[in-house]
Amino acid sequence: MKPTRLTRPRPDPMAVYAALLQALAARAAEFDVIHSHIDWIHIPLISRLGVPFVTTMHGRLDLPYIQEVISRVPRTPFISISDDQRRPVPDLNWVGTIHHGMPPDTLRPRSEPEQYLAFLGRIAPEKGPELAIRVATATNLPLRIAAKIPRAESRFFKERVQPFVDGERIQFIGEVDEKAKEELLGKAMALLFPIDWPEPFGLVMIEAMAWNAGDCFAPRLRTRDH
Repeated sequence: MKPTRLTRPRPDPMAVYAALLQALAARAAEFDVIHSHIDWIHIPLISRLGVPFVTTMHGRLDLPYIQEVISRVPRTPFISISDDQRRPVPDLNWVGTIHHGMPPDTLRPRSEPEQYLAFLGRIAPEKGPELAIRVATATNLPLRIAAKIPRAESRFFKERVQPFVDGERIQFIGEVDEKAKEELLGKAMALLFPIDWPEPFGLVMIEAMAWNAGDCFAPRLRTRDH
């Protein structure tokens, strides 16, 4: 199976969600609790199925429209991935915080880093790939960018990131699996994480520290309880 963003031709994500929710509705009675990770779209349906459910939020919650959504789902239970994620919406019906975690046997720290910097995540303005490139250029160190390109950010990548990729000093690796991620972070001198948004958790930072990616440059990190 492939993520929808890697499928060619790319399907309409709303069609995928519709099929997913239809399948869930047909089998809802088989479950004691339904735990959703798809933000808001499922709530009108699942709240009418008569099965207990909870939703873990993974994105930013400081956008203007969020308050309007919250006013319409006052009793819907939510789980945060950090306590700081709750700050913009303290009145949401939070029932718990569950931090991201990783199986400890997947982590193999390395003690001899190579002479390059790493950027890991997704290509988007708020993730700071442009700043990462500027930092690497200023320090005269190679940068390896391992990131997925969301459909909505294709133009941003082509105009603001791709022109600087030369295959040598600035390398774009693309999306990586767990083994390649371990290699990338484990051998890097440092992770560049120059975000410009209220990061809900910062899993990449946790992975980098676990895999011994030297230091971590993250001047705009705002979450504090992890």
